[in-house]
Amino acid sequence: MKGLSLRFIALFAFAALFFTSCEEDPIDDVINDVPPTISLSSDAGFIASSATINVGEAISVRVVVSPGSSDLATLTIKENGTNIPLDRLQGVVGNPVAFFGDTKTGTTVDVTILPDLSVTEESFFSYEFEVADDAGETSSTSVDIQIEIPFTNIEKTIPGALLNQAGNRDAGQGGLDLDDGDGAFNSNEEGAELQDEGIDLDIAVPNNWRRQISGANGTEVVFVDDLSKFTDVSTFDEIAFKEQIAAAFEGGAPLDGDDSACNCSDSESGEAVSQPVVVGDIFAVRRPSDGRTYLIECTAVNVTENNNADNYEFTIKY
Repeated sequence: MKGLSLRFIALFAFAALFFTSCEEDPIDDVINDVPPTISLSSDAGFIASSATINVGEAISVRVVVSPGSSDLATLTIKENGTNIPLDRLQGVVGNPVAFFGDTKTGTTVDVTILPDLSVTEESFFSYEFEVADDAGETSSTSVDIQIEIPFTNIEKTIPGALLNQAGNRDAGQGGLDLDDGDGAFNSNEEGAELQDEGIDLDIAVPNNWRRQISGANGTEVVFVDDLSKFTDVSTFDEIAFKEQIAAAFEGGAPLDGDDSACNCSDSESGEAVSQPVVVGDIFAVRRPSDGRTYLIECTAVNVTENNNADNYEFTIKY
């Protein structure tokens, strides 16, 4: 009886060993997806690493993407974590950019990011480029950009009114101090940078106001017909820097109005005078004593019937 028990135990142990040794090793059924790759090319003309640029400048990047385990799906371009609006992107037709056909197996995307025109002070921006594939795997790269302001902010934006020179000269009329918008100056009185040319006495009222202006006390006045020709903006309201005003002055056209001898309240002829001023006219004025340069826009031309209180209204920047 004892011998049978020992043989049974031995047989059981052998069977257990046999079946255990024949059991298959577990198989790892998990497949690891390989994400796509993305990088920025350092080719000439493209930014690939942290950089400093001037306000108003665009940046161009060359994005290189390659697939991992799955084909490419999209490229998303972000500024400080937010998708950049399409109207500030050139070179792409969407954001995210969708990949089709051959581009799904790898491509290069050249994109220009236009500046945010609301930025007028030194700022820091982070631009992120994220590629995703059809399996939802993503990879990203980024570049940091410091925005600098190489310009000098204008000091003042003020209103000013210039009166018809033929009015009450004793009270001061016909000259304008562009520093504070004060129109209580006689034409060419010290302190005035701009003067009105008065009336033509041979023309009946109320049409005899000449509506012409000229420089006073040696200031030079030029007409600016299109700000966008000389500055990075197109409207007077957008002018924010002294350098823009200087550029407008340097690019402005000499005054070409008629100042022939006439029976006029202003007896000096042959001066550089404007054409008759209309609303929207823009002039740049430079004072010789210190080089201060002003930009002025006419916002109103007010004609009176018979009292020579006619006047122009200007917005002045310097």
